Amino acid sequence: MAQAYDTVVFAGPPPMRQRLWPRHCVQDSWGAELHKELKVVDGAVKVYKGTNPEVDSYSVFWDNKKLTDTSLIAQLRARGATDIYICGLAYDVCVGATIADALAIGYRAILIDDASRGVDLADIERTKATIVNSSGVIVHSHEVPKTPHDPPRPPTPGTLCLLF
Repeated sequence: MAQAYDTVVFAGPPPMRQRLWPRHCVQDSWGAELHKELKVVDGAVKVYKGTNPEVDSYSVFWDNKKLTDTSLIAQLRARGATDIYICGLAYDVCVGATIADALAIGYRAILIDDASRGVDLADIERTKATIVNSSGVIVHSHEVPKTPHDPPRPPTPGTLCLLF
């Protein structure tokens, strides 16, 4: 799991530490496809991040320099979301940055632990501590309410699930 990648510091302003990653999740490539068995509900919206090749985007809310936001906040407001379930790759990078931002802007953010995978075990543990210390919640998938499409449970108002 833990493979060492180089870290560089870009001059800025402001100076920015950046871990160098191998090429991955390139738009319209195999590595960016959703899994064929993923159930996507009617009315689901895809939010694209990382569209500026000059700036990394770990969080799905905005790029790492917070220069450009995605459509996510507008989508959440339009749906009246209050609770956000977050899971995916990488636990200690994109998932962690997204849940930190969700908590910082006032959403009740819940990380689905067993539906997420990370890069570095120590960083995963730091991410968990940050979530808990910021009033976030960590659950396992069996604790997540069923979706509105799984009868007989009614939909839970204000809940949205983000997958990476």
